[in-house]
Amino acid sequence: MAREATDGLAAHVRDEDLRQRLAVVPEKLTAAEAIGTVLEIGSPLDSHTILLRLGAYEVLDEDTASLLNPQFDAAEAEVAEQVTEFLRHAEALAGRGELEAASNHYRAADAFLRHEVSERRARLLGALAEVEGRAGNTQESTRFYDEALAILPHDPALLEQRASIASRSGESAVAAAMHHRLLAQVPVASEQRVTLCDTIASESLSAARQALEHALSVKRGDRRLLQRLERVLEASEDWAGAVGVAVELAEGIPSKKARARALVTAARLCNDKTKNTARAVAIYEAAIEDDPEVSGGFAAIESALLRAGDHEGLASAYERQIARLGDAELSGLLLRKLAELYWQTLEDNDRAIHALERLIDRLPSDPDARCALAKILEEEGNDYGAIHSLEIAATLAPRSTEIYRRLHQLVSRSSNVDRVFLTGSVLVALGEAEINEQLSYTQHAPEGLLRPSRSFDSGTWAKLLPKHHVSEIDPVMAVVEPVAMAYWFESQAPRLKNLMPSEKSRVNSKQSTLSAVRCFAWASQLLGVEEPAFYVEQDNGRISAATLPTAEPALLLGRNVLSGRSVVELSFIAVHHLAYSRGPWRLLAFWTDAVRLQTLLHAAVALAKPELELELGEFGDTLKRVLSDRMDPEAKRELAVAVDAMLGCGKQLDMVRWARSVEEAACRAALLASGDVTVAGSVLAVAGAPVGGQSAADRARDLLPFTVSREFAALRKQFGIAVK
Repeated sequence: MAREATDGLAAHVRDEDLRQRLAVVPEKLTAAEAIGTVLEIGSPLDSHTILLRLGAYEVLDEDTASLLNPQFDAAEAEVAEQVTEFLRHAEALAGRGELEAASNHYRAADAFLRHEVSERRARLLGALAEVEGRAGNTQESTRFYDEALAILPHDPALLEQRASIASRSGESAVAAAMHHRLLAQVPVASEQRVTLCDTIASESLSAARQALEHALSVKRGDRRLLQRLERVLEASEDWAGAVGVAVELAEGIPSKKARARALVTAARLCNDKTKNTARAVAIYEAAIEDDPEVSGGFAAIESALLRAGDHEGLASAYERQIARLGDAELSGLLLRKLAELYWQTLEDNDRAIHALERLIDRLPSDPDARCALAKILEEEGNDYGAIHSLEIAATLAPRSTEIYRRLHQLVSRSSNVDRVFLTGSVLVALGEAEINEQLSYTQHAPEGLLRPSRSFDSGTWAKLLPKHHVSEIDPVMAVVEPVAMAYWFESQAPRLKNLMPSEKSRVNSKQSTLSAVRCFAWASQLLGVEEPAFYVEQDNGRISAATLPTAEPALLLGRNVLSGRSVVELSFIAVHHLAYSRGPWRLLAFWTDAVRLQTLLHAAVALAKPELELELGEFGDTLKRVLSDRMDPEAKRELAVAVDAMLGCGKQLDMVRWARSVEEAACRAALLASGDVTVAGSVLAVAGAPVGGQSAADRARDLLPFTVSREFAALRKQFGIAVK
């Protein structure tokens, strides 16, 4: 042997395991004798015996070699017999579940065949791989299948088994490759081919996923890789995984609004595909945290929780969203839904009431919230609270028949006959009264002048004025009025002199039998104002009652009040008209131009507060000079005090709004005096347009909620005119 070969052999021989398997044959034996000797030594299961022939290289001639053929044939026969025996025992052992023993027998058989490249050995390796797989030795099983496939690369059974192991081991690329080899052996137009192609696609997608996940472990957060992974997961219908990647992509967006939109898309995918409501809601919540008004965000949460029937979860979601929203309208909408959920579904009236109270706090001008609160309070037996809530609702929706009808039903359960009459009268005024409501009105409707037990005083007017009336303007106008009226008469009255009625038309109220005159005289006493001089023109169809341009109070009464009017209507007209005789409101009967009236207020402020340096314009400067020249020092001191109080009140100093509130108080006073709201619409239509510009219909409408208010009921009782 060559030096290098013997050195290498010596190295192997030093290996202890190798020496145990080494059989040394004496050199004197021939090759045939050496083979025969080796075949007879060792145990039957010793499959690792190594024949080492030491000696000189020897070339046999043909005759000598032929002498060995019987020996080789005998050896092959014996090998075949032993292989068959090993396989038989191995199969039996495997069948009984003795997997380790079976593996040993298969391995012993393979020791004889390991140099073969044959189907027989491939089948043996496949059987050995199966046993190892059953024993849980995946790595060994894989190795044997790979060796078998190296011999029979297109064997269907081996390919299926190898693909199965690859799938279980997560080797999707290998599984796809094994199934792809099978594809060539499946008929083209067959269902099996379709199924196999689908399997290959799934495994390929899984392989792509594994590759992308590996890449992302190296390059975390890479958007291009994440986007590809998202598409792969969606194609694989791994919706939970796709949702996770979509969320990760969204979280990488710096803009809150854009991030919120992306999270909504991820949440929608989660809800639609995975049906995981809890996870979808959590993602939607994350989107809303970034942008509470993101399109489709909360609506989707609401829809998902409703479908799931999770009403407590929905209530909690409403609460969280309400806390996020700054917009009163949006949060109000959710509070309304929350209240309905608590009341109708969860049957928790306390929480429903609390939700409605919060809604009212955010949207105080919402009548529906008040009506909903009234329903729950009524259900709870709290009629007082329900009535109060409906009274406020009526001020917000003054033409709502439903509000007045419910009020009528509630007060009818009490012993307050007057309030039953008043709510019925409103329904009659609206033209919506039912039989019982009509009866409650007609039974007590006034037919003549009421007999109040007292006259108006400042306390009465304080109760009649609407809450939005800026009372701080009144003292300013009271100081300014004498000068302003004198200036008006000087500048305007001369041109109106020809419009004054004849002295022959003047009548004495104490001697007159005219109902209108007597009603106006009665009204002046009720209001505690100076009785005006009365002029009557029976043929004057243009006038109902007109204030004459005189320094002393004077009225012209025309055909519209002198005939065809009931006493109740006349009492309304008279009190409404004479309410403007109360200082400083008399100014409004003459200063009817809203712009000039506002300028008058500014002139008064400029006089009292010159340091403000108000720009008044030409007319304003004139008024300021007039006020300054004609007011004595005491009046100026009073003006300064009044202006200080007015400027310090923090309210809007709008003379048109002030005039409108005065008109509203005049209408309320007329309602108190007449006792019947049904007449307001017709008589206000002929009363002329006030400075505030309200129409007769609007003024009549505004009286309806006041009619059903507890404040008005208290005034009627105080004046001794309440129905008993």
